[in-house]
Amino acid sequence: MKPITYFPGRGTFREEAYLEGKVEGQVEERTAFILRVLELRLGPVSEDVRERVNGCSDPDTLSRWLDRAIVVAEVEDVFSDGDVETGATGAGA
Repeated sequence: MKPITYFPGRGTFREEAYLEGKVEGQVEERTAFILRVLELRLGPVSEDVRERVNGCSDPDTLSRWLDRAIVVAEVEDVFSDGDVETGATGAGA
């Protein structure tokens, strides 16, 4: 009898549950980072902003918001659809 393995790529229930848990952990971590960065850079975060960040479950959106939280001048700019000026210059500048 062969032992049962649960390595990634096998499509098992355990693997799916593991991957779901991994995404949930990423969401929780990014949410905490966003709120912490905003508090450190811009002061207390309103309950509306806190609810919006906590209500998001998309890791890609949260990553984008985290990147913006590091450079924005206003909290509302974190959620804007356009690109945010970072003030960084490229190697050719």
